[in-house]
Amino acid sequence: MKPRAWNPFTFKGVAAFSWSGWIRLWVAQWLAALLLGGSFYMTLTKAWGPVLHEALRNLPDEPGIASLENRNLHWSNLKSPEILAGNEFLSLVVDPQDHPALPGAASDVRVVFRKNHMEIRAALLGQIDISYHEEWNLNLTREDVFAWWGAWGVGWVVGMIAGGLILLWTTWMALGLFYSPPGWALAYFWDRDTGPFGSWRLATASLLPGGIFLGLAFTAYGLGWIPWLVLWGAFLAHWGIGWVYWIGAIRRIPYLKYAAEEHGNPFALTAR
Repeated sequence: MKPRAWNPFTFKGVAAFSWSGWIRLWVAQWLAALLLGGSFYMTLTKAWGPVLHEALRNLPDEPGIASLENRNLHWSNLKSPEILAGNEFLSLVVDPQDHPALPGAASDVRVVFRKNHMEIRAALLGQIDISYHEEWNLNLTREDVFAWWGAWGVGWVVGMIAGGLILLWTTWMALGLFYSPPGWALAYFWDRDTGPFGSWRLATASLLPGGIFLGLAFTAYGLGWIPWLVLWGAFLAHWGIGWVYWIGAIRRIPYLKYAAEEHGNPFALTAR
């Protein structure tokens, strides 16, 4: 009797997902996704949370000084770029005059609020510009922003977490489908007993160890144990981990019946 899939951290455990059906795979995926989501949320809360709270405290008290209207940022008493808050992880800069030079040392991620758009700059990633939406009309006083966050903040956070988990699950399934044909071909040439759907499940399950590794690396980054550059190295390494588990798991699939006599007991081989 073939063992049931439950452990995606060994080659034999990943191989078991090729014959154990979709339900077990989906349970394993969502458990891994929840673990990753919790890791990212905890890390961002620790690394970015203090910056966001400090920025809120540094907003003006008097109405009419700062506002976002008609897709433009207005800040009447600001003549040069100003850092609202920042640390080594994140910095928030206000620059409605669109100056080319910005103050302070660069953080790993820097968000610059320009006249009609936001600039998000991240080391090794470049820059992303996001235009202000026409419905984003808000007085940027401390009281108004706190009130806005109280009304909409929880919904934003829950929506981002839910969207992130769905995107992660969809990405795993899509990548597993992409790896499925070459995995099925390798299994065929190695006389392994699997079909197209089994190959898809195996390929998808092989991505989980790398994902967990990346989540641990992200936690280490948020705790200050590793720098941004090492985090990107871990991002690249997590792909290699997935490929190693993918190939290793295919080698642990039992042999086809016609090849079993030639190669011996397939279940003894999978236990090696």
